Amino acid sequence: MYPSHQKSALHAYQRAQTSAMTPKQTEVMAFNRAASLLRQAGENIRDYGAYVTALKFNQRLWTAIQAGLLDNPERVPEPVRTNMLNLSLFIDKHTLDAVRQPASDKLAALIEINLAMAGGLVDNARNQRTLN
Repeated sequence: MYPSHQKSALHAYQRAQTSAMTPKQTEVMAFNRAASLLRQAGENIRDYGAYVTALKFNQRLWTAIQAGLLDNPERVPEPVRTNMLNLSLFIDKHTLDAVRQPASDKLAALIEINLAMAGGLVDNARNQRTLN
């Protein structure tokens, strides 16, 4: 059903969720890692290998998120799931454009989205602790 690279990304994501970290901590770490790789790639745009590696890592992360949203639809409320899937489509299109025409400014939106996702997860966890 999924291409092999998507399966491996999904399995890596699932394995990480069963580690010592909570799933939210793992997700925050993954978004921050993707943002860091993209930032480094943008700072050294001439290293096309690192540039593509950063984009692939980010794409795998978002593919795993898509798979998780589709495989477990009850886990996330419908409006949030729809928004996340739409954001994933934007990531897909933007990534393809960035691969076709490498430029550091094309990474800025991806970095911003990943950092916003990580920040939102941290804020959400903080708010849940406050409510409990």
